[in-house]
Amino acid sequence: MIVPDKELRVKVNEDHITMSIFDTDSPKANILFAGGVGIKQSFYFSFIDFIRNNGYRVFTFDYRSIGKSRNRDIRKYDVKLSDWAEDIQSAINHVRDEYDGKFIYLAHSFGGQIFGMLDAQPEKSIFICSQNGYYKYYKSPRKFYLMWRFLSPLLYSILNYFPGMRLGMGQDLCKASIKQWKGWCLQKNYLMDDEELNIKNYGEYTGKIISYAITDDEWGGINAVDSVTSWYENADTVRIKYIQPIMVLKK
Repeated sequence: MIVPDKELRVKVNEDHITMSIFDTDSPKANILFAGGVGIKQSFYFSFIDFIRNNGYRVFTFDYRSIGKSRNRDIRKYDVKLSDWAEDIQSAINHVRDEYDGKFIYLAHSFGGQIFGMLDAQPEKSIFICSQNGYYKYYKSPRKFYLMWRFLSPLLYSILNYFPGMRLGMGQDLCKASIKQWKGWCLQKNYLMDDEELNIKNYGEYTGKIISYAITDDEWGGINAVDSVTSWYENADTVRIKYIQPIMVLKK
């Protein structure tokens, strides 16, 4: 079993997130890894350990209400997905304040989607399958339309939370999180169509982005990843790399 070298709490407003550190001697850089919606940080530990073994110090964390950052009944949380930008920013601030050296932001899915809402964005970022979550980008759009339009509202109205674990969709989500996610997934431009959000930083980001797309991703392939990458229209370098399963199997 892979375990981090250190675990600590990082304050976010009146709450906290639990951060894990995978350390190494003389690291090439400090990497903060931000995961997807409803996915515990421990899911990524094998991947993070691989990065650490290649000479990087890696930090990751659970968003508020998820995994080790959940400290009360899920029904007692009132945190939106957009609020998790504060979690990421707090994690970035901690790494930069406590550790010297080059900094890289590495994100899967949601971590790249929400990147444009950060107050202080890193100069170099790598996105893995950070896709527009609009249901028509999914491999099975009808199934997901029914889930977002009918099933999820029914469940969170009855249960006062979303039972993601029972549905095989990651961790349970509080009502505020699933309601916002549902709204985004039913809009063509996803969170960019949310009038309550301040999205000006997306167009103002001038750092470097490398974005990876996996061609058979059920949650959105090449076009969905291209869509998110286009939000960062003024990024210095935007390179999209496509990974086909056959490429991995040959190695």
